[in-house]
Amino acid sequence: MSSTCSEAEKSLEEGPVCIRRLHPLDVSQFDLMKWRTLFSESIDPNVFLDPEFVIPLIEEVPTGLCPILLIAEDLRTGRWLGLCLFEVACWSLLSPLPMARGLASPYAFQQGWLVSRESEKRAIDALLDYQLQQREWHGFQIKNLPVKSMQTQLMIEAAERLGISVTTTGEWQRAEYVVGRNQTTEDLLQACSKSRRKSLKRCRRALEELGEVQYRLEPVQSSRDPQVNDFLRLEKSGWKLLSGTAIGLKSADEAFFRRMIDGLAREQRVLFGELQLNGQTIASTCNLQSGDTLVGFKIGWDPAYSAGAPGLWSELEMAAAVSQRYPEITRIDSCAVRGSYVESVWKDRQELFSGTFSWSRRGKALQAAKSCYRTVRDLCQSSVKSHDE
Repeated sequence: MSSTCSEAEKSLEEGPVCIRRLHPLDVSQFDLMKWRTLFSESIDPNVFLDPEFVIPLIEEVPTGLCPILLIAEDLRTGRWLGLCLFEVACWSLLSPLPMARGLASPYAFQQGWLVSRESEKRAIDALLDYQLQQREWHGFQIKNLPVKSMQTQLMIEAAERLGISVTTTGEWQRAEYVVGRNQTTEDLLQACSKSRRKSLKRCRRALEELGEVQYRLEPVQSSRDPQVNDFLRLEKSGWKLLSGTAIGLKSADEAFFRRMIDGLAREQRVLFGELQLNGQTIASTCNLQSGDTLVGFKIGWDPAYSAGAPGLWSELEMAAAVSQRYPEITRIDSCAVRGSYVESVWKDRQELFSGTFSWSRRGKALQAAKSCYRTVRDLCQSSVKSHDE
């Protein structure tokens, strides 16, 4: 009986949902508080939609397109029930219709929406319905949605109910570590192939012959902490220097990084993992906490010690440290690309998909044509491969 009363009271408290449209940099301090509350209450927390990540990124490393923040707000309570962050890309030969898309940045490894776990259906319906009514874009493209996420399933179900076409444009698996409790690096090595275990142990001996090897995984207080500077130094010393992708190579990128660290560190949501040799850090990982998930944001190591596989040992040591010391974390998302080295030591996989939600007749026709093209292309590639074999 009390449960029924509670639901009735909740229904009375709920008001109509309106959609607010803002530039992310135009949010007030009051809006910022609501944004942070929504993140903490979301059904699928995504650190790449956290205001402490989004605002520094847009201010310091703009993409050239105008970002749009759509907010589902309860008019009676003023609560933010959900939000999505888009850019509207101009037409091109490959995409002749204006389409919205998630924020395109080399630092955002997962797109998506933030939706309150208490009002998920109301929020998703309102955000989709608003886009059905407008005429600026014909659909939206979204990348790296977790296939098994409840929020993803709710979005697809709502889209189908509203007559929105959902076209899958890509599916893949990303390495992750589903945390088992009180595991050691030796336990984790057992999941590796025999040859990988042998290779890693040989690399470890090579490091230990040079001195004492230690590992620590600790939160930082601010971007001025020595762990942050060590990380930037190491990331800039390896292959990322040659490829031009190290954060510290551009002042704007480093400014974003330090501001993001400062924002998340206030809640102790940034953990730096350091592999040390004789007290000197030779490999470092920057990891961001997002709900019960630890997100592997970036890694750097000293190429002078590459024979000791410091990158692989950093990933193994971090998984063991989380297993033993951080009970609130249930999984580590590598954020790695397909075929990454981390796949050889973390055997769990997260299924992801990218897709396009289309509602206009032209938008649906375009996506259907693209889908047919991908099917024919894949069949041709498969046929050529079979012939070569």
